[in-house]
Amino acid sequence: MQNIGSPHHDLRYNPDFYDVTLVDEDQQTKANTIVFTANSSFVRAVFIRNANPHPIIYTGAKGQRLSGL
Repeated sequence: MQNIGSPHHDLRYNPDFYDVTLVDEDQQTKANTIVFTANSSFVRAVFIRNANPHPIIYTGAKGQRLSGL
């Protein structure tokens, strides 16, 4: 049986699928919209209401690692 986390892991770390940029005051990182919204109905609703092919999201996560989001 295949590990169910494997496809999710592949999407998260494959730059070919990065379609959103997360930004704070100190850094920015690219991410996958599906992975980024998977566990947040709030973030999912923001993406639905504000359709954009490559959105830039200000996280306000100063001092935290964006890559962990």
